[in-house]
This record gives sequence, C-alpha cells and structure tokens, in this order.
Amino acid sequence: MIRGNGDEGDPVQPTRRHVALMSGLLITATACGGLRAVIAMADEPAGPPLPPANPSKSVVFIHDGHGDAKVPDRVSDTIANELAKVGYIVRSPDHEQDVVGGPGVDYFFDQDLQFAQHVAEVANFELKAAYTAAQITGPPRLVPRKQVAKNLPGYLGVWLFPKQATKT
Repeated sequence: MIRGNGDEGDPVQPTRRHVALMSGLLITATACGGLRAVIAMADEPAGPPLPPANPSKSVVFIHDGHGDAKVPDRVSDTIANELAKVGYIVRSPDHEQDVVGGPGVDYFFDQDLQFAQHVAEVANFELKAAYTAAQITGPPRLVPRKQVAKNLPGYLGVWLFPKQATKT
C-alpha cells in the first residue's frame, strides 16, 4: 500500500504519477532481465470518469430509441444508474429516437458543456462495455452537440441509437 506523508495508517490512492513511476521501474527491471512479467496497461480507465462539480444542476433525459438489437437490453438503464450515482438528476429512459441527428448528447447553454462532455464519456464507457460483453464492435460514439432550441439551463438530452432496432 502506498502511504502518504510517512504517517502510519495514512493511506492514499495511487496517482498517475505513482503508476508511471512503478511502470518505469517494472520496465527497467524487465529490460535488465531481473523480472519476467508482462503487464497490460489499458488506455481506458477502469471505470467511468468522475463528474465535474455540482452534477445535480443537470437534468438528464435518456432516449434509447428502443436500443440496439445486438446489445443486451436496457443498457440505457445502466447509463442512467451510473449518472444518478454521481449526482445527476436522471429521468427514466424513454424510447424516443433522433432520426436526423443520430447518437449524441444535446446541451443548450455554454455553461452545460462540461456536463454534456462528462455524460457522453459515461455513456460511451457503458456502451463500450455492453458491446464488448456481447462480443461485437461498433458502439455509437456520443459527442456533445450544442442545440439552438429553447430549453432550460442544465437540461441534457442523451440520444443513444439512431433508429429503432428490431430484436432477432
């Protein structure tokens, strides 16, 4: 366990710097022939990213367009639950679809961009996990997109799939 300030019982979480230092030591030891181990360091984080401050100022509306026939049912519920866990106000997912704009996270005011970015990252993480579990590739990649329609500050619309899919 990594300890902070040298005080006994003062644990801290390893930072990226700690991981980089430990990885460098491992690579050095491996290059010198002293250690024969392979460590795969993923580019993706182990979980969804942390939210910006005050996510409870955002109301998230998730539209799943009846999902994707290739992935497990209710991935929209998983996304909703993950967002609610970190403080967003999340409405129950519905089956609306954006047949014109496709997948994305809509926001309406500049101050909501950081929340839209975070919501897109969480949704992309959960979609990727669902597609990986189903052993298929190609989840839609959600990106924030500013809309000019009239809406309230803090409202975010998450559009998961571009069209209704039929289960086979």
